[in-house]
Amino acid sequence: MDNFMFDMPTRFVMETGGENRLGQLIASFGGTRALIHWGGDYVKATGLLDRIHASLEAAGVSFVDLDGVVPNPRMSLVLKGIELCRAEGVDFLLAIGGGSAIDSTKAIAVGLGTGEDPTGYYRRAIFGEAKAIFPFGVLATTAAAGSEASISSVVDVENADGTIDKLMYQDPKMRPLFSVLAPDLTTTLPAFQTACGAVDIVCHVCERYFVHTVHTETMDAMAEAIMRTVVNLTPEVLADPGNVDLRANLMWCAAMAQSNIVGIGHGHEWTTHALGNPFSAIWDTTHGATLSALFPHWARYVMDTCPERFAQFAVNVFGVDPDFSDPKLTGLRGIAAYERWCHSIGMPTTISEMGVDPTDEELRRIAQDICVGRGGTCGFFQVLTVDDVERILLNAR
Repeated sequence: MDNFMFDMPTRFVMETGGENRLGQLIASFGGTRALIHWGGDYVKATGLLDRIHASLEAAGVSFVDLDGVVPNPRMSLVLKGIELCRAEGVDFLLAIGGGSAIDSTKAIAVGLGTGEDPTGYYRRAIFGEAKAIFPFGVLATTAAAGSEASISSVVDVENADGTIDKLMYQDPKMRPLFSVLAPDLTTTLPAFQTACGAVDIVCHVCERYFVHTVHTETMDAMAEAIMRTVVNLTPEVLADPGNVDLRANLMWCAAMAQSNIVGIGHGHEWTTHALGNPFSAIWDTTHGATLSALFPHWARYVMDTCPERFAQFAVNVFGVDPDFSDPKLTGLRGIAAYERWCHSIGMPTTISEMGVDPTDEELRRIAQDICVGRGGTCGFFQVLTVDDVERILLNAR
């Protein structure tokens, strides 16, 4: 295990009807006027926004609303939000929704906290560069990205030529002051969105799990428990979508996966995310679908680097019977089990199943862009060249 520092200052509240506690929480952190930031008609249509307004009013917290967050959130809305907050004298931000709304709110918090255009922080991607980040809290309505517990924010930055760069900024100061997890709010999510969230959780753990650091038994056990829970419970949730207890378990898995509690003491991978993000940026594909489609092809390509690791994944997460004489065979069975699980919950395991048909040239360009943005190679579990990345993408078609 490597040396590490770990800090988790976020106050978590797992509570059915948790939106009714928001005003009290904001006031307890000194907020008097909040920006409520979200995307999606459901926030108004279900009466959720009315309940949030009532909670803030009861606590003496005034508010301003900003709708419009879309999947793969845009920096243009972030800049609009910053100007709105300055004009309205906002002193606290409240994100309502999943990863997109939370990440958009985090970007607004960077802009307000630094007094600068946050675009530069996302383009430079210097860890912890911001001197201050504006106070914010979260009402999570999905079990997926885990941004309610993370130090990360991913935003799409629109370029003058019409292209989009999907960029990340990470900062320990970017953890929310509080995160309310309301599992009852997730019961009306469409099955596909629930499944995408489940894949996202598993892949967030995988990006921290496939490492070469030795003696990471504690983190391994926690990582495997989170993945195993998601794998086992997701079909049950899809069969019984109104089961709040099951939903609560998925929400906590999502938060813990991205809190980095399973990623301390060793390095991280993040190649599957690197492979998938261009598909969201270019074809606006759903993030979870890109991960389910690309992870098994990365896994098969790099398996020979450490087949024992994949065998451990197969046995401890998917319950594969081990072949002690052939860890690679066990690992391959685990990847096949992952693909069967994805199909069982309605998720793709190839690019074509995502509904995308890129040309060879497009895949080559994606591979080049991925590696150029990372100094010429990609990955840590196995360092991949442009040719390697291109082969993985071709295999994934």
